[in-house]
Formats: sequence, structure tokens, C-alpha cells
Amino acid sequence: MKALLTTTAIAAMMTVGAQAATMSGQTSGEFTGVVNGTNVYGNSGSTAIWPGDNTGYRFCFIGCIGAFTEDQSKLTIQTVDFNEDVTTAGEVAVGKVSWYNASSRADPAPYYGGTDSQFGLNANMSIDYAQPTDLDATSQALSFSIDNYINPPGDSISSLIFSDLDYGSVLPLDLGEGLTVTGYSFVLDDGSDSTFDAISGLWTLNEDSWAHLSIVASVDVAPVPVPAAGLMLLGGLGGLAALRRKKKS
Repeated sequence: MKALLTTTAIAAMMTVGAQAATMSGQTSGEFTGVVNGTNVYGNSGSTAIWPGDNTGYRFCFIGCIGAFTEDQSKLTIQTVDFNEDVTTAGEVAVGKVSWYNASSRADPAPYYGGTDSQFGLNANMSIDYAQPTDLDATSQALSFSIDNYINPPGDSISSLIFSDLDYGSVLPLDLGEGLTVTGYSFVLDDGSDSTFDAISGLWTLNEDSWAHLSIVASVDVAPVPVPAAGLMLLGGLGGLAALRRKKKS
């Protein structure tokens, strides 16, 4: 009986004792251009900005140049270092996009520094996996379409290819040690004045508010195979248990 109990205990440990694999790396991004936008700055860097509240702009007809002094709307592709031990299938947060929606100006562009009601931003987002396998960094182009209106009803960002985000990789992507990335998606992480529709890709946010979208990777975890030596040990203990029962009979 003692040998049988020992065999059962070892079998249980071998079936549930999967070892965690560390998934780590970095995501980042930069804006590469503005489409039909006046006074929008998004040709380089991780943050695109455009004028906000009309109290934040000083304008002189003669002898001086207008300057932004206060509120500006900002869209930022965050640089995120992720590091997580993964033991079961699920989602791992790997990136983030942040949006501050300042009050839109009542003055239409190009007068008094106003911004067009609708414009576009092009960007490039990349991911660089370091663990379990150190992979080459890959990247993907994204397009953002901005509706920049005065409240109500608030502003929106649309036409993001959320459903097709793959960071330039062929999915599913084998990371090694049993981890496989099957896809990426965006999740509204923070923003009480914000909504996000994952199907249509429409992100809305009231003015004078912050919101954040997390980028999550869907990860599958392969079963850990039982080592051959473990199987031999299990078989040997089982044989001892059978021999003990035979002697008692």
C-alpha cells in the first residue's frame, strides 16, 4: 500500500507540476505623418498633439507669433516593458496607447490656431520579444482617424485596425518553452469618460479627460511532456506495488 501511495503522489506531481515560462520584451511606437490636419504635430516621436482649449492659444495680428500655452490634446503610444511568468493560457498586457482629450477650439482651422474637425495620423508600432526566445523586433503600420469636435458629443478615434494587429508577425507565433501568441487585441484599461467598441474599433472620450487602451497578447500554453526518466520511475514503483500485493496473496 505504501508503494502504491508513493506512486500515486509522484504521478500527481508530474501531471500538475508544469514549470512557468517567462514572457518578456518591449513594445513601442512612433507617429510617422499627419493626414489633412492643420496645426497637428505627429510627424515623429511617440506623441501626437493638436490644439485644445482656446484659452491655451495666444494670437497677435502684427508683430508676434501665436503660441500654445496651456491645454493640448495628446495621443501617445507608450513604451512598455513587459515581464510575466505564464503557466496557463490567457492574456498578457504588452502595450498601451494613451489619449488626453483637451477642449476643442471653437475657431475653425486655420484661423487662430484651430484644428480641423477631422484628420488622420499614421503610426508605426513594434514589439521585441526577449524571453522565452530572443526574437528579432517586428513592426506594423497603423492609421488613426480623429474626429475633433466641440462637446457634445465628445471626440472619437476610429479606423484603427484593432482586429488585424499582428506587429508584422505571422500568427500563431511560437515563443518557445510551450508559449504561443495567437493574436493581439485592445482593451479599455482606464477611463471613466471613455468607451471602446472592439468590433468596430471606435474609441470615444469626453473632453478634458484621460483614457488608456491596453494591448494584450492572447497566449496558449502547451502541456509539459512527462520526462522519459519519470515514466521509468513511475513504472518501477508500480511494479513494486504489484509485487507486494502478489506476496501478500
